[in-house]
Amino acid sequence: MRADGLSSNAIRAMLVAALVGAGGATALAQGNPELAQPLVETRCAACHEVPGMAPPAVAAPDHGPSFLEIAADTQTYSRAWLTSFLRRPHYPMTTFILTPVEVDNIVSFILQLRD
Repeated sequence: MRADGLSSNAIRAMLVAALVGAGGATALAQGNPELAQPLVETRCAACHEVPGMAPPAVAAPDHGPSFLEIAADTQTYSRAWLTSFLRRPHYPMTTFILTPVEVDNIVSFILQLRD
């Protein structure tokens, strides 16, 4: 308990309420597709076809789905699904660990292809 009588949990709850009330929680999770560009080009495009970038170095059928295919499949690839998938190691990207900000930026990069 702090000197002002507020517990850490109470402070966290107030911060979350303030962010949600101001729309900040949504804004924080949106990501920036422009900031994803270098990472997408150096890491993702090695195995995924990305519009405007060189073809994947990995030969079909061993490469992942194209970013356009991912973007087009709105039933499977929601923002929440993509975020969850990219935040945990998975084959063959078991050593490719992304920060939460990088994940949000890459997800936004993919989802902007829906526009």
